[in-house]
Amino acid sequence: MKKLIIALLVCLPFSLWAQTPLTPEQQVEQAERQLEQAKAALEAAKKKAEEAKNDAKTKQKNKDKEQKTEVAPKWTQPIAETKTDKKTAVKAKENTQNEAYICEGAVPIEGEEVVWRTTIGAPGRSADDIYNIVTNYLNNLIAEENQEKESKIALVNIDEHGIIATMKERLTLSKNGAFQNITKLNYVLECKCNKEAVMLTMHRITYNNTDNGKTTTYRAEELITDENALNSKRTRLMPITGKFRRATIDRKNEIFNGLITALKQ
Repeated sequence: MKKLIIALLVCLPFSLWAQTPLTPEQQVEQAERQLEQAKAALEAAKKKAEEAKNDAKTKQKNKDKEQKTEVAPKWTQPIAETKTDKKTAVKAKENTQNEAYICEGAVPIEGEEVVWRTTIGAPGRSADDIYNIVTNYLNNLIAEENQEKESKIALVNIDEHGIIATMKERLTLSKNGAFQNITKLNYVLECKCNKEAVMLTMHRITYNNTDNGKTTTYRAEELITDENALNSKRTRLMPITGKFRRATIDRKNEIFNGLITALKQ
């Protein structure tokens, strides 16, 4: 601003020289008028500059406000967790656990006999190698604490790599503190060893159940089939026969999975 005033004052003498000579009084008046005009122009320039500055501030504030609006977090209502009744949760868990015992095919029937069959792969192993592993596995099975002295490898066919074991063992149906409900489980294991695989069969399953000092023998077909161990809707295990079905399936799984583990070692 100071530079603008100086420039105006410097130009005054030249403008005075270009006009008709004035009296000293007129020259003073003219100079005063030009000075007033210069001041007015200066004030106008200041006002314009101030307006431009204010406009710039306003635009920046609006810009900042828009940016804040864009990045502002969105508030939403949280999804309420569904409260599950404890009894309902326990029942759902029991249903899931029971599925393995009540599903179709859990106790397979061949003809009129309960028979479980499986083929276990053993990549890279010869029939002789598998035969030796299976023989060792069955001998260890026979030596378990729950086995009766009658458990044994009954027959072998070395040429065809076949093994038949007759098993008699104690099977726990249920536990209630120190009390255990135990039955005698009898079954036959047949093993046919081939190159890279063994076919394992569990069948001829019976139970010697003692109640009030009296022992009764039951066939698996009388206790653990769908007709005998499940309710009419096939949705749950029956109180007594269901215990035989559950315990037998668990034992079958232990034996089959044990041989799988032995062949992997």
